[in-house]
Amino acid sequence: MAASNTSEETNLAPGGAAPGPPTGAQMLPGGIGLELLGADDAMHRAAAAYWERDARGRWVHAAGEIAADIGVEHATVLAAVLRPHALAHDAASTCLSCGRVPTVTSRSEVLSPKQRATAVCETCSAANAGTREIARRSAVAEWCRGFDRPAPSSIEQIAAGEPLLAWAMLAICASHRGQDEVLRAEDWARDGEGEQGLYGERHLDERLLRRLVADGFLRPDPSSPTTALTWDAETLPGQWHPAQLHYTLPQSAMTVQETATALRDALRSRVWHEAELLDLWHGIVAADATANLSKLMAHRYGQAPLPAHHAFELYGKLLPAGTTLTPGQLTSMGWSAAKHGLAWDKRTPGTNPTRAAKAAATSMASWIEEPGRYPHESYKRAVLTNPWSKIATRFFNFTLGHVSAAQDCLVDPQRLTGEHLHLRDQPGSAADTPN
Repeated sequence: MAASNTSEETNLAPGGAAPGPPTGAQMLPGGIGLELLGADDAMHRAAAAYWERDARGRWVHAAGEIAADIGVEHATVLAAVLRPHALAHDAASTCLSCGRVPTVTSRSEVLSPKQRATAVCETCSAANAGTREIARRSAVAEWCRGFDRPAPSSIEQIAAGEPLLAWAMLAICASHRGQDEVLRAEDWARDGEGEQGLYGERHLDERLLRRLVADGFLRPDPSSPTTALTWDAETLPGQWHPAQLHYTLPQSAMTVQETATALRDALRSRVWHEAELLDLWHGIVAADATANLSKLMAHRYGQAPLPAHHAFELYGKLLPAGTTLTPGQLTSMGWSAAKHGLAWDKRTPGTNPTRAAKAAATSMASWIEEPGRYPHESYKRAVLTNPWSKIATRFFNFTLGHVSAAQDCLVDPQRLTGEHLHLRDQPGSAADTPN
């Protein structure tokens, strides 16, 4: 609600009478109550002329004419000259909450008819904001209780599940920085920098977080900021933004650090299958290339990043490409796609801020499906170092010695095959000893 920009306010009349200007104030045409101070009749007449309005709310007398009549050189200081001789009270802008009548010091402070319909003084506006925040905090706590569901019975169950989920859980727990047991997104999700995150791309990270919540690995915490949700009404939560929420672990018997240690130990002794690690690695390569293009558009060229739909679509096209193209080649292709998107947006300008990013994603997806359409051959001639490889590096730390020739695989994912995987066929065998 709009708050009147005033220097002071007048309380309700004693005995609960209807609010209005002080007793003895002169009511001028247009609704301004003028409280005269002192005995300077010339200044009183000038003040009455200054504050007089017609039936449509327009000022009757020009400020320059009034200033000239009383010898004031500049009309901009007229209100300040008149203030010691008269106080103006705008009854039409009475606070709808407490009934106080604002004192206005210049014409610019008088509210328009539209603003008066929602006029609330600064004191009431602050109080209303505090009440709304309290109500929303209560609504967030109630909303979080809706996610209470059966959790995995043990760390071993998490480690034995889908590799991507276990990998994400270890990344979240290992990056915990707080003194309490609340997992805050700012500890592990540094959007735009590429240094942390779960899968490296914002929309993919959010989808992964939703899975972790749905499967009971994470539980939204009532301490989450209210800005992490959209509000369908003042106190009715709507959509939620997974990467902005706070979480807790359902396994409350252990601290976060103890959970990270136990999960890391459980993953050391897990029996891995070749297809599991290869699928995880190819997913990381595809997500890395998707994030690379999105960050190029946002941070290199000042455009909007990839929308969710196009990020998911490009990621799906890149999954099989991760087996044939190196991260460096995908980076080179991303640079070309970004330039194509910018050129297309320049040729066919429009108002949608994501046009360039969408065009870039479409170009890169088409080149992945039909490499012959790619206009540059540099990605075939040189193996480039991928500057967004920290997520991939964490993959090799995550596998904890199950992959050999890690640096070769970082440069060329084609080299990550079953020959590089130290896999254990049978639990308890000699080959099952953790590296």
